[in-house]
Amino acid sequence: MIFKELPLIFGIGGVARCGKDTLGKHLINKLNKSGFPALNISFATELKKDLDPFLKDKLNISAFTDSNSEKNLFAQCLCAGEQILAEKLILITG
Repeated sequence: MIFKELPLIFGIGGVARCGKDTLGKHLINKLNKSGFPALNISFATELKKDLDPFLKDKLNISAFTDSNSEKNLFAQCLCAGEQILAEKLILITG
């Protein structure tokens, strides 16, 4: 039975570059084509938007880099930020 009152929320987790975004895009496309409205809400993307100016200024790298060595420089910061956002979301939604 599908509950129309509450949205279904799927979380995708995994190590860097394992395909989380790719899986999410495929799921969203499949759900939308099947008549189920779906969207992507990414903690990491929002954090990267916030961090990008700082990283460019201080480290001369972008938060949206594809370089693993550059990503390693700020990965722990992203993980901590995602954890804080997830905990706040749980508190808000109960």
